[in-house]
Amino acid sequence: MKKLLIIFFVFVSNFLPAQNFKRIDIPFAENGKQLEYPLTGGLNAPQISGVDLNHDGLTDLLVNDRIGGVALAFIYDQSTESKYKFAPGLTKYFPSTENWALMKDFNGDNVPDLFTYSIAPGIDGITPYRGKWVNDTLQFTMITSTGGPSPLILPYSVPNGSKGNLYVTTIDIPTFADMDNDGDLDIMSFDTGGGFINYYKNNSVEKGFGKDSLIYSLHDQCWGKVFEGLSSTISLSSDANKCSQGLLGGGVLTRHVGSTLLAVDLDGDGDKDMLVGDVSYGNITALFNTATPQNAWVTTKDTLFPHYNIPVMFPDFPASYTADVLNDGNVDLVFATNSTGITEDRNVFQVYHPQQPGFSNMKKSDKPLLTDQMIDLGTGTHPAFIDIDNDGDMDMIAGTFNSFTNLTERNGHLYLYENTGTADQAVFELVDSDFLGFSAFSNLDWGFAPTVGDLDGDGDVDILTGSEDGILYYNENTAGVGNVPVFAATVVKYKDIDVGQAASPFIFDVDDDGLPDLLIGERNGNINFLPNQGSLLNPQFEANVDKAPNINYFGKVDTRQPGYASGYSSPVLFRINDKLHLLTGSLSGGIQLYNDIENNFTGKFTTVTKQLGNINEGERTKPVLTKLIKGDYYNMVVGNMRGGFGVFGTNISTKTTAVKNLLTQASIRLMPNPVEAYINIMSPDITDLRSFDASIFDMQGRQWYSMSIIPNIQQIDVSALPSGMYFIHLRSLTDSRVLKFVKN
Repeated sequence: MKKLLIIFFVFVSNFLPAQNFKRIDIPFAENGKQLEYPLTGGLNAPQISGVDLNHDGLTDLLVNDRIGGVALAFIYDQSTESKYKFAPGLTKYFPSTENWALMKDFNGDNVPDLFTYSIAPGIDGITPYRGKWVNDTLQFTMITSTGGPSPLILPYSVPNGSKGNLYVTTIDIPTFADMDNDGDLDIMSFDTGGGFINYYKNNSVEKGFGKDSLIYSLHDQCWGKVFEGLSSTISLSSDANKCSQGLLGGGVLTRHVGSTLLAVDLDGDGDKDMLVGDVSYGNITALFNTATPQNAWVTTKDTLFPHYNIPVMFPDFPASYTADVLNDGNVDLVFATNSTGITEDRNVFQVYHPQQPGFSNMKKSDKPLLTDQMIDLGTGTHPAFIDIDNDGDMDMIAGTFNSFTNLTERNGHLYLYENTGTADQAVFELVDSDFLGFSAFSNLDWGFAPTVGDLDGDGDVDILTGSEDGILYYNENTAGVGNVPVFAATVVKYKDIDVGQAASPFIFDVDDDGLPDLLIGERNGNINFLPNQGSLLNPQFEANVDKAPNINYFGKVDTRQPGYASGYSSPVLFRINDKLHLLTGSLSGGIQLYNDIENNFTGKFTTVTKQLGNINEGERTKPVLTKLIKGDYYNMVVGNMRGGFGVFGTNISTKTTAVKNLLTQASIRLMPNPVEAYINIMSPDITDLRSFDASIFDMQGRQWYSMSIIPNIQQIDVSALPSGMYFIHLRSLTDSRVLKFVKN
């Protein structure tokens, strides 16, 4: 029998949970095209900075995704089709960020610096980091301040001498630019009321520090004299010295709930204009300053920028950035979605190239930026592995939360990637974008999380898929042992099990009784253990996860961060020799590892680490262990909320000092078959197992025999069995196997 799915795992004694897991490359192709950097993890709400990331003098791209604060480095490379290469090692020393992160060289030393949302708990604002080169790799030091509410965020002063924090919300994107042309970096953001644009002037040059310092004062409470209302309408003022009041109806001043800013000289007149994006709207509005750099007054606007070309348009909430994408000396405008809700989650960039120096004549590019070279299935991915074509290597099933179609629909799928390489070097190609027809369920359900295992004990592997609605979908493999899998029609709401929301199942014999049980993660962050109450061929489960014998708080595992209502657990159970270990994904992104599990299901497992391998793939991680490349260690494939995958090497060994030849890998035969009286279990390849267990079941799941088997040749008297088909279930501490025979 071929090995169809790796379910059980064994480690050597030097397994170190704190060791970093290195990212590895696996070739992937889609639509006949080999992807240049398939395993970036996808992009949903990217914020882009055009800076030199490897100290070679060329403009590279730092992409920070709002979903999970993941920083991705792409270095410019003229030799590639996309002109960029993914360089994950360049972000090794980047600080953790949340909500937004942008890079600017504020002090003019040709080293990119980093600005991100406040790390001070409970305070909206900005935390700055000064960059430095260490062997052509960027490292950062936080710039602390005095006089503000926290040394971790930028303060500003007002004319009376008092200070406050330079305000930026979790939703907005501020802009960093030299607004008054004095050489230092100023900052613009919306005020606490959400309608006026605050201009925070950097006084570093004026105070004799050159560009080197960040000394801010509130220079203008309503830059351009404009006001943005709740409907995204931007009201202009008829007076260069008065703020627009933005009056609506009975004179009520309404506020907006989220905006993005980019200050840039659009018309080439020497002062900064402003590009504004707004939540719930897909357009960009350009505001043109017709006064001075120091005291702006907006008198004209373009609500469908650029009106002279194809206007920027997203389903929701765009943001604006600048970067010399082509490295031709001309700065381009790049637009991307800033939304974390239902919006465009694959074609996330729109790029406009200048047709002449400056930004007065821009043309939309028809070439995708980065996204056409990566796996990006939309939003939320969950991997599983199975030998779908019975050729001896692992193929990949990918469940998705959603892929954008419009603002009112979810569109979850199962994707199938065939391994066209070998067991020692996987090479994947997308062969089915609607595997098992799961799109048919998208009108009611989404967030599909598949797992694979022999759920019905017949020796072949089945597929069980969790969903956002908390239920399970079952596809039985009817092919039989050793055959190419054939899946029956999908059973919706398998066994009426419902965990509430975001079911993430895993099949494993948890209680070591020879029957496959279920572990199911869920939105709340706990893990549900559903022991199998049936027989080998007839699995049965109590549908109510809160009712015995079920345990709805398995090992007291809780993947929630303090203060969060959600945890999104995604369990995987495995053995280190004869000891169980549990790992799970989480909302925060950390891969969590637990032990001390045996005979302790209702007790509290020991937390080994909340960040296994120091992997950072963003929110709602979904890990799985499998074997994709030659070597003695397993690989970890991690899905995430951004819609892609990361693949990592681990120190989890495929070898064990206790068992060299696993049951699933050994050559085991039943002779004779069919049998009259005595059947021989031939297992000459198993050299290091002193014994293993064997149980015989009929087609109704009734157990007839149970015994211990000595490897090599074991004879069993089955003369008393009635005629018919039978199953022998073989089990060791580390794996199991099912074989069939016929009794004449």
